[in-house]
Amino acid sequence: MGRKWDSRNEAYKQRKSDRNREARLTRRLRAAGITQVEYDHLLDVQANSCAACGHPLTRSVLFRAGTPPRVMGVLCSGCFRQISLNWGKIPAKILRFQQLADFLGLIALKLGLTTS
Repeated sequence: MGRKWDSRNEAYKQRKSDRNREARLTRRLRAAGITQVEYDHLLDVQANSCAACGHPLTRSVLFRAGTPPRVMGVLCSGCFRQISLNWGKIPAKILRFQQLADFLGLIALKLGLTTS
């Protein structure tokens, strides 16, 4: 009698785990402002791999950026962690290089070195 109950209990645990996983995904998608269809499309476009490193996704994270935040891709948890830890440093470097590029562009315009 105990074995039958154990097998039913294991099946119940599996169903509950699957429902919880689906509910967590639904909450994550709703918070990101995308639908299940859009999420599936992102995964298809990325071939079920991380947008940054290309490794197969085991634990996926929706990467959002911009104002207002938009979903930019699906990352593995390792890449997301690295981007999150360095995010404060990245924009400053990008801004610095963008300002430098703008400055050099102005210099090139003044010197007549542009082709357009």
